[in-house]
Amino acid sequence: MAQVVCVGLAVLDHVFIVPEIPSIPTKWHATSYHPAGGGNAATAAVAIARGGGEAVYWGRLGDDENGSWILRELEEYGVSVDDVLRLEGVSSGVSSVLVDQEGERLIVNYSDPQLITDADWLPLENLSEADAVLVDLRWHEGMWTSPRRVWSLR
Repeated sequence: MAQVVCVGLAVLDHVFIVPEIPSIPTKWHATSYHPAGGGNAATAAVAIARGGGEAVYWGRLGDDENGSWILRELEEYGVSVDDVLRLEGVSSGVSSVLVDQEGERLIVNYSDPQLITDADWLPLENLSEADAVLVDLRWHEGMWTSPRRVWSLR
């Protein structure tokens, strides 16, 4: 089984199904709602695990309830979260996602600026066990630190 390390963001998406996405400010009623994990790296990790691969997620989360929810869901899908860094007093990423009947979406995201800084903590020495690394382009520090340090380790 191939191991893929996914480096980047994880968020809690609040998904609202609506008849249409409003074009003017108004109060709108959803026909359904569900929370779901999101973020490019975390979503990729879930897809890898569901496809039979060994997925490892590396990222930063706040020490809030949203962060705990995100970790629980990743673990339920079989993603290793042993090297996730929880940050005290920081809010985990969250999004409101409106999806209309045609599948179009409108996303409003909040990421605490402290989530996307400092990648020096990444346990790159563990990459010797990995078959591949996926790096989320939305976390620039992680994106640039990971390849440079990986190649310097070889």
